[in-house]
Amino acid sequence: MAENKRILVVISGREISMSQPLPGIVAYQARHPHLHLDFCLLDEASGNHGQLLKRNIVHFRPDGVLAAFFWPGAVRDIPRDLPVVNFSDIEHPHIPTVIFDQVRIGKMAAEHLREQDLPHYAFAALRRRGWGARLRWQGFHSRLLQAGHEAHLFDSSFPDTAHLLLDEDLRNWLQTLPKPIGIHAHYLVLAMRLLWACQDLKFRVPEDVALIAGADMPLLTTMWAPAISAFRLDSREIGYEALRMLDRLLAGEAAPAGPVLILPQQLIVRQSSDRRGMRDPLVAQMRRLIAGSRQPITTKELLGRVRHSRRTLERHFQRHLGRSLHDEIVAVRIARAQQLLQDKILPVKEIARQSGYATYHSFAAAFLRVTGVRVSDYRRGTSTHVLPNP
Repeated sequence: MAENKRILVVISGREISMSQPLPGIVAYQARHPHLHLDFCLLDEASGNHGQLLKRNIVHFRPDGVLAAFFWPGAVRDIPRDLPVVNFSDIEHPHIPTVIFDQVRIGKMAAEHLREQDLPHYAFAALRRRGWGARLRWQGFHSRLLQAGHEAHLFDSSFPDTAHLLLDEDLRNWLQTLPKPIGIHAHYLVLAMRLLWACQDLKFRVPEDVALIAGADMPLLTTMWAPAISAFRLDSREIGYEALRMLDRLLAGEAAPAGPVLILPQQLIVRQSSDRRGMRDPLVAQMRRLIAGSRQPITTKELLGRVRHSRRTLERHFQRHLGRSLHDEIVAVRIARAQQLLQDKILPVKEIARQSGYATYHSFAAAFLRVTGVRVSDYRRGTSTHVLPNP
């Protein structure tokens, strides 16, 4: 039987409010009850991180520390003989770290934008985001260089709180960029601000500016028109693997030579970066109407908003998208249902209704036809973390 160990988990309000790695940490501890978890909550805005951390170490006397380090000099605040694992994108070269494979994410963003037949590319980040942003830019830029393209870089030193300054800076930057262009923003809020700046400047998204965000949060990425493409990243796996690494260090195993990298699950492609058929004005208009409707729209309602016959619309959709107008409506409905299923808030019958289906059976049949997965299996898969073998 493993020896009981006490672990101090150091987190910020961000990890709690966004439910990031905590479920994975708790899941690993549930499988390994010899580990006891204590939590130290630090405020990112305060300047007394070191003092609070030291007091918690004295109080709990942990055998190891699991921390999302987000302040300079964090290493100095922990005794040298105390095993530590970092699970943030802030670089601490001498601390074992578990992070997302930011280089791979950057390459995936570049590959998707290249598929949109764009001549120009750009990357946007905030300098204070540090290591993770630099790695993402490295992957994004290197993949474009391999294909013979350069990329513009927005690397602002403005803090997140300087909203008005940042928005003005983004507008100025967007005006200098050649069009059409594909932009990958390192994180979601920056992508949202870029979208707003494009709307202020009358730049069309995705025709003039194709946009990809960082980590997906469906409640935010889908509330705008156009909805924002983003990466599905399972932060629970970060927490699970971080605590597993610390458990192994406490058992006497050597630390890995470099950071443990967690792969992104997928890029969720939404209208902000999907330029297929958007060169055709009629298809672009119809896709905006379908995606921008707050309530699921029917083919009949759609035809009532335009002066073209259904036959004309079908011909344009088949030529530019390879599918029918009805198929486009169904695809948007099912995408909306997937987001609601991922949020795990509403009952399935209510999700069917909000997705535009009169009965659960018609919804389930359409969901299976489009995704190849049953509704129950999809919800189970998104609500239960598939944990690695211990």
